[in-house]
Amino acid sequence: MAAVGDSITQADGDVPAGVLGPASWLSTAATDGVVFTGGWARAGATTADMLAAVQPVDADVLVVLAGTNDPVHGLPGEQTAADVRGIVERVGVDEVVLCAVPPLDADPAVAVATNAVLEELAGDEGWVYADAMAGIRRDDRFAPGMSADGVHPTGEAAAVIGRSLREAVLEVADG
Repeated sequence: MAAVGDSITQADGDVPAGVLGPASWLSTAATDGVVFTGGWARAGATTADMLAAVQPVDADVLVVLAGTNDPVHGLPGEQTAADVRGIVERVGVDEVVLCAVPPLDADPAVAVATNAVLEELAGDEGWVYADAMAGIRRDDRFAPGMSADGVHPTGEAAAVIGRSLREAVLEVADG
């Protein structure tokens, strides 16, 4: 499995260096036969940042958790979709899991709109859309105890996301 993302993926690790921190969903997803083979993540990254930084990775499945920061930087949904297409093309992995972004408690409509763009993109491209945030969300906001700041998942929430994405990766890999 390869992964590309922002602070939700990077968390307390160093994804480009292959270091998975325990507060990242990756530390739960990359277990029991699912091996992290590489990728890129950085806190605050937009999809444009990701596209500029990603490199090819040898993996069976690519997980992209991207788009959270785009609206904050004025990037429209069309740009997010174009950048994600570019990320997938540049990484070079055919099987893709495109993950929903987490809630944004201060403005829930932003995450809802971003997820609509991502879900449509996944359908258009034949990728799997995974709403790995369903288990940490209540009424378009973080469920109690799932975020300390209304933006980032807690360690417990990261584990929920990781379990969901691990299942999606295994389903895609098993074909």
